[in-house]
Amino acid sequence: MVPNVWQGGTGGGVGNWETVNLFWAYAIARKTEGPVATGYNNNLKYTSIANPRVTVRVGDVLQLRNGGSGNYTHSVYVTSILSGPVQTGRDWDMIRVAAHSNDRMNRPASDLISAHGGSNCYLRGLSFSAASFQK
Repeated sequence: MVPNVWQGGTGGGVGNWETVNLFWAYAIARKTEGPVATGYNNNLKYTSIANPRVTVRVGDVLQLRNGGSGNYTHSVYVTSILSGPVQTGRDWDMIRVAAHSNDRMNRPASDLISAHGGSNCYLRGLSFSAASFQK
């Protein structure tokens, strides 16, 4: 649905859809057609997001890596954000994500943070806005 650009299909696709860092770059790039996102918390630990249940939205893509340098290694989609009180510091338990590596739906984001370094987890997000596509 983006002219003159093959993005994917049977047998594979381009790095924009298959590589975490290229997806980030493609999503935040200025363009007239295709998905448009605003990136947040890039190159910062997940703890830099002071109030995740306000900052993170359903439909956002979260990308994670273990450690302060190197490439982000995994992308997940935010599927829901549970309401109600939580214990201090447990907001990430209330944010649910879908992941393809182990085909998990509505997995607590806190599980992914633990799997990507715990206190050393770097997490950034992509928040998508309206996009224009060709039919």
